[in-house]
Amino acid sequence: KHNSESSSLLVVDQGDERRFAMPISMVSRLETVPSTAIESADGKEVIQYRGTIMPLVRLSRVIDSSVRSSDDGDTLQIVVHTDGDRSYGLVVNRIVDAVETVLELHETKPESHNLLGTTIINERITDVLNLANLARHASRYSPRHAKRDSIRESTGGGRASAPSLDRKQKPTGRRRRLQTTAP
Repeated sequence: KHNSESSSLLVVDQGDERRFAMPISMVSRLETVPSTAIESADGKEVIQYRGTIMPLVRLSRVIDSSVRSSDDGDTLQIVVHTDGDRSYGLVVNRIVDAVETVLELHETKPESHNLLGTTIINERITDVLNLANLARHASRYSPRHAKRDSIRESTGGGRASAPSLDRKQKPTGRRRRLQTTAP
């Protein structure tokens, strides 16, 4: 046993026999969206969410799951996690319950970075998700970071900086001047 404290948890499943939980304090919203709302940006799944681009992480793809359904049906169940001004959506099969329980975590394998541990909730073995680590999967696509990475690639690497609109500025080092066009 690793830790013992009372916690409010959201329990979800992935369509197989496994259940997963996460602290409700880390859940910003629960959303149901049409599967047709999924778009692609930089090769990653995203949706338009409250005027921004929100990256999606499919639970089935970041855990060792036998469920690899490509047919989502008509709607997606999404658990939204927000950290500062950045949000990501964790796509799950089903939202099962919200519970208040004494959390007795049993450690998992050290290489299981996406899990904090395993516990028993409502007489079922339940893996507790590491939402902070799952957010790192989503941060591989972020509109802010995508722009920074694009600038980094187009200027030959090094530290990224915002392009200057000052046409008199001379390029320095390995960076090439970005071409700008007046409207």
